[in-house]
Amino acid sequence: MHSNPRFLKIHPHTFRHCKALREYHKTRSPLHVKKILGHKSLLTTQRYIELYTEIYGDLKPDQYVCETASTVKEAKQLLEAGFEFVCEKADLMYFRKRK
Repeated sequence: MHSNPRFLKIHPHTFRHCKALREYHKTRSPLHVKKILGHKSLLTTQRYIELYTEIYGDLKPDQYVCETASTVKEAKQLLEAGFEFVCEKADLMYFRKRK
């Protein structure tokens, strides 16, 4: 078993979030993401697009290294390493740092 406690935070829904963000990055189409995820309403899909926009803004994702933290200790380590806080969603704190 892995000794990293962050592995315990990974759930099947985590992979769903990753898939949604990747598909939106590739296509920039909310309708495509809606279809892939099987959402009935575009408003549900909008949450993923808002997360993507909060993390990357108008910049390209490949200009950043992104990390998440689930504890204050992890967040402090990322801040000390030069990452900037972006937002908090689903009990995770998102950080980014220019490459």
